[in-house]
Amino acid sequence: MDWQLKFGAPILLGLPDQATPAAPVGPLGLGGNYYSANHRRRNAAMVFVKQGNLRLKNLFGDERQSTKVGRYEFNDDTEVVPKDATLAALKRDRIAQRLIGTFVWTHVQRSFDGFRYISNRKVSVHVLGALPTRGVFQVEGWGPLRTGFVYVSANRAQGNSDWRLFGIYDHDWRNILKTDNRPVTVRRADLTSDIRIGTYGGHLLHKVPLKQAGAVDVLLWGASQKSQLGAAESSRRGGSGRDRLATSRCGAVEAVAARGVTTTAPETATRRTDGTGHSSRVFVYRALNKWSASMWRRVGGAEQKAT
Repeated sequence: MDWQLKFGAPILLGLPDQATPAAPVGPLGLGGNYYSANHRRRNAAMVFVKQGNLRLKNLFGDERQSTKVGRYEFNDDTEVVPKDATLAALKRDRIAQRLIGTFVWTHVQRSFDGFRYISNRKVSVHVLGALPTRGVFQVEGWGPLRTGFVYVSANRAQGNSDWRLFGIYDHDWRNILKTDNRPVTVRRADLTSDIRIGTYGGHLLHKVPLKQAGAVDVLLWGASQKSQLGAAESSRRGGSGRDRLATSRCGAVEAVAARGVTTTAPETATRRTDGTGHSSRVFVYRALNKWSASMWRRVGGAEQKAT
């Protein structure tokens, strides 16, 4: 058994008090967000427990199994790290924290109160149940929010491949105004109804070596979602196909050449709104490979000018 205790002490000084115009404009940058989240105070500070947990190892006499109880940090799809540096970088930058994360880009960040079970066999299985803490823009990070989730994943990284299957159940019992496109009067009458969201999906990372020309890395990510926003109910499918653009919630496909091939991967997003008001998105990453004439000669292709 081992334990961990870590404190956070965010200090925010001189926050802008004129960077939060009334709706529909809203905060003008992160300074306005910090100012609004801290009761419109220009100076805010707090000390709180960032992580505090116990880890029990060798569960049931098996050193591959362990569980953690208490307050901890977690970013989805960081359960297993590929040994290949290129796949590890793609996983970290393109997939990790898509759905669950600690908001590492904020000064306060976020933790989770709950448990985490790990079974590191040939296929690594992770089970989490937790309540997110406050924080992010708010310096008060002591208490949890009135929302929780259960996360289950099966992961494997081997050689030139990495894959994951996951399922998430979110339950939000805060009395808040739902963000769908029903009339405001209807949504205000629906404040006390809970929000329930089930998300199921996975990803595949694979690297294909090329003779004398580096390698091509392929990334596929997709998810299907069924949700209930109070009295409203809907379902989603995620993918990369254009034929599913109107109903997909979130999907991605990426092909990136590495090691010797210059690439760019701009992100484009297309949004749709259905009868319940959910914004549906498809993220498509297009790799634009700039092949030089000398490289084409090395792989036996026709000589042409670089584009």
